[in-house]
Amino acid sequence: MRRSWWLACAALVACGGGLPLLGTDAGSDGASPDASVDSPADVTANDAAADAPVDAPVDAPPDAPPPYVNPKVHALATGQDKPLALAIDSNVYWSTLGNGGQIFSCPAFSCTTPSLLASNQPNVTQLATSGQRLFWVTNGNLMACDTGGCGQNPIVMATNVVSSAVATNQGQVVFANTSGLAACPVAGCGSGPTTLVAGGTYNGMDNLTLVYFTGGDALWSCPLSGCASPTLVAGQQLGAQTVWNDGEHILWTNPTGGSIGYCASSDCKPAPLIAQQAMPWGIKSFGNLAYWSNAGDGTIQMCDVTTVCTPTLIAAGQGSPKAIGVDMVAIYWANDAKGEIEQFIP
Repeated sequence: MRRSWWLACAALVACGGGLPLLGTDAGSDGASPDASVDSPADVTANDAAADAPVDAPVDAPPDAPPPYVNPKVHALATGQDKPLALAIDSNVYWSTLGNGGQIFSCPAFSCTTPSLLASNQPNVTQLATSGQRLFWVTNGNLMACDTGGCGQNPIVMATNVVSSAVATNQGQVVFANTSGLAACPVAGCGSGPTTLVAGGTYNGMDNLTLVYFTGGDALWSCPLSGCASPTLVAGQQLGAQTVWNDGEHILWTNPTGGSIGYCASSDCKPAPLIAQQAMPWGIKSFGNLAYWSNAGDGTIQMCDVTTVCTPTLIAAGQGSPKAIGVDMVAIYWANDAKGEIEQFIP
């Protein structure tokens, strides 16, 4: 632009226009311009310098991409202090590790203010509901509270409980005490629990007509009526933890081995569903879709169990999610990083 301006002015001067050039002495004697005025050659050189590209600044390393956000995931409840365990019926129930340990409930699709069911319930890592009662283990006791509330005064169902594992079905609540695998009617233990299996270790359990449970890096089963010794379903299941049986599919997680096992409920022939997961912990299924939490990388995943399991990411950045719940409409889990109970509606 600067060069074009000079040429235009020079043309006017040549035609007698008498316009002074910027930076010259405009004397009436027609003396030559001051020597400080750029010659055409200088102008060309200066223009070239002005037009030369400036060294581009060194780009800073790009920011890490934000965690994957699924628009179908939203917080059912917020402001929870280290939420952990979950159970689902028409309500969502959860435990928190903070504030001395608390148990909450909220309607699954109209949760505005969660209801406090019980306080001073430390280290509740598993919950189970029969629809009428909610069960959990704390301080070596099996506790129960009516799902509609118990005045924040839960009852002690059984003592000498040695595992946090608890499950309900067929009108029974199943747990582990110093005698082994035990069961009581959900209404109460009456004269005492019935021993189903003597001895053993128990990490997680689920029961329909058979009780499936994990322990000793294996998956086991026993009829709800009891058995002299449990049946080994699958061995070499490193760190076998959560087991789920929906009547069609049996699924279990192996956090230490980073894998998930699978078999059909009607004819259980154990096989790996998927491997190379980051501490898979909680697992549920609905229809042919399995949903699980990876406590090691804070993700929630799903896949179809009837085909090659190719995981689909539901959510990331969920802290160390463990328990996961499912009903006919949605999937639920505890996000301990944000202090939220999350809901995913497919």
